[in-house]
Amino acid sequence: MSYPTSYISSSVVNVDTETTSKIIMLPPASTILDSALYIRDAKGLASVNPIFVSTQTFDLIDNYESTIVLNTDFQSIRLGSWSTTRYALFTNYIQNLQPFTYQIQPAYTFCNVFGSYDFNSTALSLSGERILVTATGGTAASNGIYVSQNTGGTFTKVQSIEASNYLQDNCCMSFNGRFMFVTLNVGILYRSVNYGSNWSELTNTEFPIPYKDVACTSNGIKVGVVTDDYVYISDSFGEGFRSILSYIDTGGIQFRSLCMGTIDTADNYIMFVGAINGGVYQTTDGEQWDSFGPTGTWNHLVCNSNGDIVYGIKSDFTGDFLYKSSNRGRAWTQLTSLTSYSLLSCDATGTFVVVQGGPSSTLYASIDGGSSFYELNPSLTAFGLAMSGDANYIVAVQNPGSVYRGRGRLV
Repeated sequence: MSYPTSYISSSVVNVDTETTSKIIMLPPASTILDSALYIRDAKGLASVNPIFVSTQTFDLIDNYESTIVLNTDFQSIRLGSWSTTRYALFTNYIQNLQPFTYQIQPAYTFCNVFGSYDFNSTALSLSGERILVTATGGTAASNGIYVSQNTGGTFTKVQSIEASNYLQDNCCMSFNGRFMFVTLNVGILYRSVNYGSNWSELTNTEFPIPYKDVACTSNGIKVGVVTDDYVYISDSFGEGFRSILSYIDTGGIQFRSLCMGTIDTADNYIMFVGAINGGVYQTTDGEQWDSFGPTGTWNHLVCNSNGDIVYGIKSDFTGDFLYKSSNRGRAWTQLTSLTSYSLLSCDATGTFVVVQGGPSSTLYASIDGGSSFYELNPSLTAFGLAMSGDANYIVAVQNPGSVYRGRGRLV
């Protein structure tokens, strides 16, 4: 019988390590030593409370059974309550493990970081340092744009907005968080060019309303908005929008969703537009358009940073289904057999995905590009959802309710 060296080394136990962690899934009801101890990952991200290890089984909250949390190099673990004796006991247990297979998964721990208002949308920077949330449909005091500059530690109301009908997909930001955009379905676009500190209102009277969605490239240079009948683009950080697609061009097919990718450093872009009772339209210049994908109403579209990978939620009379394209929208594959998907986001690589779906509107995450999903937090129902570009943070907003931040991409 042989074991990886990292599993049997006494260096497995190192309380001083402060690194992102991995979760190693052990078989249920694994027998351990007759001593109880508390185990947490290196940054305390695996669960809100320490993991309790009983005398017979590993019992971890958040539906993870039989779990040991190790850091990225499998060399250390942090104990919430520890002693020299427990170090030795745990090391001994590692040395006496029976052969097993393990599965690496992330574990986002959600906590209430702000609220309670009528929140409806959110966006994150690449690192998750900057978080943008919007609240509309509530009171004059609560309606507005809120920004956090410290991963959700604190939020500041940076812009008041009038109560209006709200949409879920009405904000976005560049990867560095310098450029932020918020649309209201009354023909107003708010923009910040200084990391959310100050905002200007850009009223575009030429836009038919209501707005359906807004998206920008990772550098914030290209900004797109969609209404029922038109798709618009700005080539300069939200200035000077022009129409690039209309329902007349599509034979009467209207639009619902939008996402954009940055192809290269020359500011070239790729845009995907989800139709109502149609497919997904794709362009790289705003002039030549192609339509792909199964027919339905594409309520949500997200893509990785360069647009190679696209995810979408398509609705028809049979349900709301999750789809993926790995070739810039040319071919689509349905992911999972669940229905009733309502929210969707992914990281900059397209490898990490978070969705809300199923009969209980449950949050699920994938770390393998949608090949498999696991349940995040069954008690949290969101109205808006976003993932940071590095996949270390997820933000879910409720309406009515609070802003919840999930932290800890443990891979």
